[in-house]
Amino acid sequence: LTEEMSTTAKEFVINKAATAGQITISSAVFGRGTDFFCKDDRVLDNGGVHIIQTFLSVEKSEEIQIQGRTSRQGKKGTYQMVLLENDLNVKFELPLGSKDCVARKDMYEWLSAAREKRHIAKCELMKANLIEATEKDKKTHDFFDALLFGKQQAACELFKELYLSMKKTPMPSTVDLDIAFAIDMTGSMSPYISAAVDTTKSLICGNTSVLTKLTKKFPEIDFNLRTAVLAYRDIDDAENQFQQSLWKECHFTKDVPSAIKFIQCS
Repeated sequence: LTEEMSTTAKEFVINKAATAGQITISSAVFGRGTDFFCKDDRVLDNGGVHIIQTFLSVEKSEEIQIQGRTSRQGKKGTYQMVLLENDLNVKFELPLGSKDCVARKDMYEWLSAAREKRHIAKCELMKANLIEATEKDKKTHDFFDALLFGKQQAACELFKELYLSMKKTPMPSTVDLDIAFAIDMTGSMSPYISAAVDTTKSLICGNTSVLTKLTKKFPEIDFNLRTAVLAYRDIDDAENQFQQSLWKECHFTKDVPSAIKFIQCS
């Protein structure tokens, strides 16, 4: 049962869901407002519609709504959760294996505490974002007021403050950069191999190299460049079809002259 289905198809699946021998898999959106009303006595005689929720709801209200898809209009019904530990780790930061230290009777309380902790953290983040947005809004109004009243110096200072406050996270002090070259050495490319080697060389060495350009544009960052090379030939060359760089069991090297030599020898 998905949102992409036609209205007719949805109605068919919903009407059939609460019948004996039927298993219906649906997305979370149908946990709210969908009436899986059971008219099948065989289902009611065996305890009613059973709901299995396969994720921990971020909001308690959603969980209550999903529970409400069974026991409709006073009918019988049951509910349980079957959860994936990795999901709990990713969404609620519960360490893998931590469930093994929780008694079965305390499991739901433990899950609820993790949900509440996530909710509190989200609220605190919203408050912090609101404070930051309010400060930026005030600075924006002050900037436009300065412009309207012809206070050029004040406007410049306020604009600088605004720019710095909205600037993205500072760039890192070091960046690791890996460049891998795949060079076509097949027979049909033989007239262009020399030019291809020269072009490849210019990308990792000299004034036109990637590293040189990055260093000029971002002088505050220390770039660590590593290079790897794969040369490939015609299929008829069998085991010599591929020639790949390898330095101390690693395909990448920081030694640019060695990389250039490998390219020239390939």
